[in-house]
Amino acid sequence: MRNPSAKQQALDHAEKLTKEKAEVEAVAKKHNAAKVVLLKVPLNDEYTEFAIGYIKYPEREDVSIAMTFKDTDPLRGKQIILENNWLEGDRRIIDDTETFLSACTVLDDVLAVRQAMLKKNW
Repeated sequence: MRNPSAKQQALDHAEKLTKEKAEVEAVAKKHNAAKVVLLKVPLNDEYTEFAIGYIKYPEREDVSIAMTFKDTDPLRGKQIILENNWLEGDRRIIDDTETFLSACTVLDDVLAVRQAMLKKNW
C-alpha cells in the first residue's frame, strides 16, 4: 500500500475538521448550548486513539469558583470546570487521572479571554 500524497492528506484532514465541526454543532443543538467545546484527548503516545468529550462554555459562576483554587489547587478548579459544564462523551476525561491531566492542558485555552482596550481622555 502506498503513502497518500500531501494533497490527499490535506483533503483527509479538512474532511475530519468538517466532521468534527458538524458533531460539535449537533451536540450544541441537542443540549441547547450556544457555545460547545470538543475535547479530543489522546489515549496513547502515538496519538492514534482518543477520548472525545463535549463541554459547554463555562458560566461566570463556574469560572469564579475555579479561580478561587487557582493558587491553592489548580487541578480542582479545572475539575470543577469539566464536571459542571460536561455535556456528553467519554467519561474517562473526568474519571481517569492521566486522561484528565491531558485534558487540563487545553482548559486554559477554553477560559482565555480577549484583551480589552482602554482609552482615557485625561
